[in-house]
Amino acid sequence: MVPEFPVHGSTLFQHLKYISHSQPDRIALSDSDRSWSYQELCAEAEVLATGLVAAAGTNRGAVAVISENRPEVCLCWLAGSRSGLVTSILNPHLTPAELAKPLARLKPRLVVTPDHHLDKVSEALDIAGLDVPMVTLGEGSDTARRVIFYEGTMDGDPYKGPHPAGDDIFKSAGHQEPPPTPRV
Repeated sequence: MVPEFPVHGSTLFQHLKYISHSQPDRIALSDSDRSWSYQELCAEAEVLATGLVAAAGTNRGAVAVISENRPEVCLCWLAGSRSGLVTSILNPHLTPAELAKPLARLKPRLVVTPDHHLDKVSEALDIAGLDVPMVTLGEGSDTARRVIFYEGTMDGDPYKGPHPAGDDIFKSAGHQEPPPTPRV
């Protein structure tokens, strides 16, 4: 059954979900290496949204995406829209000191970035005085799969290191029970 067309005030994700029901195989996003149909884009955004919320520990607040322009950034933005997190895309070509300023104002619950920017982003977070989880940004169907740092409390005890749920945080809640959400 095709859902009713979203009304004024709905999110872009809701509009794309509507299109995915009426034209599931139509190309929604592409680059030189890969393309996503509306159905694939929405399905992957939903899985990623579940993972972003689990990694951030909440569906409130902001997630910072620090990456070059590429389709995976759009996917992160859609997943943020789906999850309720505000997604802010920042320029990876800024210096760590320049990145620290918008990060300090944004106070993200999570940072998503490709492996090759991890050192710069880590330095920017240190300058901004922020300790937040970072997730690497992969390519294609491996968009964001590996939490490399988490600091907070887990079951009431201080914890610092890889996210205890590992890659399981990026599995769809429709296929399994979501892991316990850490408190940040």
